[in-house]
Amino acid sequence: MDAGRLNRRLQFSKRQDQDDGAGNTKGTWIPQFECAAGIKRLKSGEGVLAARLEAKEQIIVTVRRSANTKQITHEWLAEDMRSGAVYMVKEEPRESDDRGFFDFLAMSGVAA
Repeated sequence: MDAGRLNRRLQFSKRQDQDDGAGNTKGTWIPQFECAAGIKRLKSGEGVLAARLEAKEQIIVTVRRSANTKQITHEWLAEDMRSGAVYMVKEEPRESDDRGFFDFLAMSGVAA
């Protein structure tokens, strides 16, 4: 993939437990970093079609390999800064063949 296809800006957040002041903790999303990303919408397959029936969208996200993007795990959240769409990262990022990028599956419409 060339850098020209990284035409989105995503903000990645990590869930962190914080004290609510009453002796309880609640999970909040703490922004970690923003970076350029490419998004490819999955269009076919039984799982993709079933997800569409539940108003969920599956995408493949591509980001440039960096110290920041190496931290992403399946427990993170990605927000499209332009559209406001929120995606849950569903799998650990995999290196591309040329080792310059990471690809991972993400899904919108799921509980964050």
